[in-house]
Amino acid sequence: MIHLFRSAAARIVSLTMLGVVLAAILVSAVRLLLPLADRYQDQLTAVVSERLGYPVRVGGLRIGLAGWQLRLTLDDAKLWDPRTGAVVLSLRALELDLDALGSI
Repeated sequence: MIHLFRSAAARIVSLTMLGVVLAAILVSAVRLLLPLADRYQDQLTAVVSERLGYPVRVGGLRIGLAGWQLRLTLDDAKLWDPRTGAVVLSLRALELDLDALGSI
């Protein structure tokens, strides 16, 4: 009985350690890839425009982590009325929390 308990405990510890290592690798990979977001500013702005239903122009783009979620920050964001061309909304920053697991 003691052998069975030790075997189960050893497996639980091994799986926990494996989970921690995988989580550390994932977080490190995300942190290394975050600075590459500037290269995709036009594509990301187009997606945000499509989702909001208004043309969006931004002065800068940042991606960071907010806890375990990705956060997309559009600096100096302006939403334009497609019919009149007038600015509908002007924001210093527009922060969008992304559900990476939900988008898979």
